[in-house]
Amino acid sequence: MAPALTAITDHVHFAQTDLVNWTLVTDGEGVLLIDAGFPGSRDDVLASLRQLGFGIDDVMRFCELARSRRFQVRFIEFMPLDADRTWSRDRVLPNAEVRRLIHAAYPLEEIGRERSGTSRRWRFADGQGEIGFISPVSEPFCGDCNRIRLTAEGELRTCLFSMTETDLREPLRNGASDDELEAIIRAAVWEKELKHHVNDEGFVQPARTMSQIGG
Repeated sequence: MAPALTAITDHVHFAQTDLVNWTLVTDGEGVLLIDAGFPGSRDDVLASLRQLGFGIDDVMRFCELARSRRFQVRFIEFMPLDADRTWSRDRVLPNAEVRRLIHAAYPLEEIGRERSGTSRRWRFADGQGEIGFISPVSEPFCGDCNRIRLTAEGELRTCLFSMTETDLREPLRNGASDDELEAIIRAAVWEKELKHHVNDEGFVQPARTMSQIGG
């Protein structure tokens, strides 16, 4: 089966007719939809390349949103953090292909990626907005990644695909000082992974899903 596109956003309402697609994309867990805000807003709208079900028409709708409302829409490749564990490399539609499809309709000019940034940014050649591509599978940015995450249970993760976590909740509950917490965090960060292994043979998907990790 050829890979297709789906889209997720936490900043925009779609028409009632799209509810079936939203249910598909969110695995029935639902997603908080917030009004897109005032015209001219620069809030990011995240579009995720997940699962199957949306196509190029949906990509174009997000592009039109970026152009008409001055959002910076970002497309994210499907990552192995799905709850149903159906991810496979051949189901990933590389962002380079998405960019090619968009460029054919709306010519793009490259802006680039900020150091330690996740998004490779492009502007529409006619000046009507920007678009970004987060490509952790096809174009990893591990080399200058400076991100860590704290789960709702107080576990520190140094990579989305970490197999280990550092517990901060217990030290906090036991009255650890700021200096002691700093030492724990520093020790964890020193051990931060040099890269993820999504594209390596023998890759093991972490137990937590994206919704459990947060972010």
